[in-house]
Amino acid sequence: MRFVTPLLVALLLTACATNQAITYTVPTEPDQPLQPLPQKVLVLNTYDPTPISNNNKRALLLSLTDTVVAQMARQISRTANLPAEPLYGLTPVFTSADQSSIISLMQKHKASHAIVVKEVDAFFDQTNVEVTKTESGKNREAFYDISCNIRYELYNQQGKLESQPVQVRRFHSSRQVISGLLAAGPSMAKNKDHFYALAAENKDRFLRKYFPSAITRRRSLYTTQVFRTVGAAISRNDYTDALQKSLQLTESAPRDVRAKAFYNCAVLSERLNKMADAERYLQRALQLKPLPDAVAMERDLY
Repeated sequence: MRFVTPLLVALLLTACATNQAITYTVPTEPDQPLQPLPQKVLVLNTYDPTPISNNNKRALLLSLTDTVVAQMARQISRTANLPAEPLYGLTPVFTSADQSSIISLMQKHKASHAIVVKEVDAFFDQTNVEVTKTESGKNREAFYDISCNIRYELYNQQGKLESQPVQVRRFHSSRQVISGLLAAGPSMAKNKDHFYALAAENKDRFLRKYFPSAITRRRSLYTTQVFRTVGAAISRNDYTDALQKSLQLTESAPRDVRAKAFYNCAVLSERLNKMADAERYLQRALQLKPLPDAVAMERDLY
């Protein structure tokens, strides 16, 4: 019979220790704030997908466009604390170069600025086909990215300020195919929720450039073993106490514990909207040990 020593038990418990994740929003300042500040923002769509022959894609683009218009207006009102009015459906204009109709709409709705959705595209893109030999011949696996591209135009009362395309692309899936050239990609209708998620991210990227916004963060915390008091504070939603408990552990002897404690402090400071402290604690954690969670957080912040 094999006997398990107390030291081995402790090591096994440490190896099996799990983290607790918390989700929160972080306010962000715009990269290019509008001057003068908007008084009211009109959000509208001038993109018409009618010529698209694929019924599923045409229906998806119509729905995506209206959803983006609605979400943009709601988000500007909520996070930027500005009046915003959506115009649903297609808003005809004379030509893409003629600004007079947009400015007339702004005047009619007493808006200082307008965001116009000019073009929308959503699609699957085959990125690669891997061919491997098998006993019965060859196996072909096709890989697909999912993409959502939107072009926006931004106006003030004097005319167009900017025309900006925004692209969001993610790996989606792979599948076995007979021929890479003739392979049909994933169904757009069955994956519409994925396209809605990409369109929402696309909209966020545009809005963050000009308006105060908020980013949703989901981060792991060390809350077991020596960090159990941190976990207890988190369970009470007492993030200030969790920060204090983590700070106490930054004075521990083991280097690994100190690195994790500083990482906890970085996350909890971000949760408490103390960004300067979050960055300082994160650098201390990375100096001690490049924890994967800390490295991921660094990519988000810089």
